[in-house]
Amino acid sequence: MHYLAEFYVAGAQLDRDALARRAGDGAAEAAASGRAVRFLQAVLLPDDETGFALYDAASEEAVAEAGERALLAFDRIREAVPVSAPAAQRHERSTSMIRAGDTIENPVTGERIVFHKTSAETNGELVVVECHVQPQGAVAAAHVHPSQEERFEILRGTVGFKVGRVKTVAGPGQRLTVSPGTRHRFWNAGDDVAQFICEVRPALQFESLLETMFALAADGKVNRKGMPNPLRLAVIARAHFNTVRLPFPPAILQRIALAMGAPLGSALGYAPVYVPSAPVPATAAV
Repeated sequence: MHYLAEFYVAGAQLDRDALARRAGDGAAEAAASGRAVRFLQAVLLPDDETGFALYDAASEEAVAEAGERALLAFDRIREAVPVSAPAAQRHERSTSMIRAGDTIENPVTGERIVFHKTSAETNGELVVVECHVQPQGAVAAAHVHPSQEERFEILRGTVGFKVGRVKTVAGPGQRLTVSPGTRHRFWNAGDDVAQFICEVRPALQFESLLETMFALAADGKVNRKGMPNPLRLAVIARAHFNTVRLPFPPAILQRIALAMGAPLGSALGYAPVYVPSAPVPATAAV
């Protein structure tokens, strides 16, 4: 069985390689004493001063002993169930082809998206969607599209934007353009449903990212802000890094963090795209 151990790491000890060696040596010592345990991989979340170690072991007790021998104080140990081979193959395949008129919904962020033009239909030139945002709804997090321009046109209601350091509220008929590499987020700034057109150039993996995040939310696999757990997010973010990334820290530090977190997430069976176990095709707008 697989077990994921979580532990606190003081700032001065943030050395992934050294921690991995300690965890590996501790597991080897525990195995030599008769425990069935094998260390697989470690990952650090520096901002949270938290580490995770993944083990293949016969019991939670065997993992605990490996941690004690490595002088790692595990805060908790949880069983981790990797995705089976057939399921992994299903999740690794591309999501179903999005077509103009298809609709996806995110019950956590309060967004409903209708696709008007897709990447396949425009040869990757752009994606055009119509977004409906419920009162108090908002995009999951501030983000940056490093090489895509995003254009908004408000059709109904009021939409709040923060682009760079500037906040603004836009109403029907108003337009707003977000240049590549600019931090931005949006939210419904009124009491009624807000509706706007969003055009993204070039398309890149914009559709794939939307489908994955919305499907995870529909299956209850995100937090109250609409974000999946850190290890699943690392796998998704690494695969879509040219499409979207966080405004901070710098891109090079994000790449380093994802290089550590994504392999561990993959080992747990997470894939860059998410297809529900019982896939439900995107619905056609009416």
